[in-house]
Amino acid sequence: MALAFTLPTRGAPPPSVVARYAAMAEERSYDAVMVTETHSDVFLYAAACALATERVAIGTAIANVGLRHPGLMALSATEVDELSGGRFLLGIGLGTQWFTRAGAGVARERPLAALREYIALMRALWRGASSYHGECYELHDFPMDFTPRRPAVPVFLAAMGAQMCRLAGAVADGVHLGLVPLEHLPEAIGHVTAGAREAGRDPAAVAIACILRVCLDDDLERAREAARASLPLYLRFDGYARFFRGLGYQRMVDAVRAALARGDVLGAARQVPDDLVEQTTVYGDAARCCARLEAYRRAGVQLLRIAPHPVGVSWHEAVQRTMDALAPG
Repeated sequence: MALAFTLPTRGAPPPSVVARYAAMAEERSYDAVMVTETHSDVFLYAAACALATERVAIGTAIANVGLRHPGLMALSATEVDELSGGRFLLGIGLGTQWFTRAGAGVARERPLAALREYIALMRALWRGASSYHGECYELHDFPMDFTPRRPAVPVFLAAMGAQMCRLAGAVADGVHLGLVPLEHLPEAIGHVTAGAREAGRDPAAVAIACILRVCLDDDLERAREAARASLPLYLRFDGYARFFRGLGYQRMVDAVRAALARGDVLGAARQVPDDLVEQTTVYGDAARCCARLEAYRRAGVQLLRIAPHPVGVSWHEAVQRTMDALAPG
């Protein structure tokens, strides 16, 4: 199992500082460095990390399709790939649409069809095409200014539900499984495998990546509560809410959203049950966290993304402590 260190940009310092942490992750033998996108341009952070490193893969996890036409996404990806010397992994998805509820446009209305075309358009550009005519996206007379280093940048698609997992298996080079409970990972991976086979692809050609929020602290209770408090934010968004309702957490989702609607953040966190915290996050001391990472490897994860979450400390300290404690070897 490859180990990626995720550098969250929410509340983070500027790209130049994040890049120094990417170099530290490389020094500690991580296989990849991933950068997230919230209120930032993930490609500037990825470019800074690429220039600060020499060996590790650099990836976006994830770049939000609602912010970008696929032509722009393709250009940004191949430019960072060139800067990195061919080490870039493009992770895309609908994301949480931080910027506007309607911003994703056709991707919000017809997500499966739109993402299939989104990837097809990018790959057409990388192969040298200058136009694309689809039902969701079009591009007219827009050749790239330089020949890409590689004919195609690996594309990872963020997925949770069965249909999106099948789409990832059918068209992507990898899948980012986010907030999928550990006990449901084999089922999600099964959907990816089925999608690949239905498309006539070898399932082994689709890498299985998983995003794990890590709350590192020697005080187990304090770590658990930090992990619990990190979850309600995602349930504000319809995609996550729909997914967890489908897993049987209807009452919890409704209670969390009601608490958030009245501004009761602490009350929202109290609605998240222990079993969901246990199944979707990693928390506790270093030994406990490492044991949980091993459980994900056994479940079939090939690229594990560690995403540090502060437990009573600053962003900087959380990143540094987690990076050191969970470094490979």
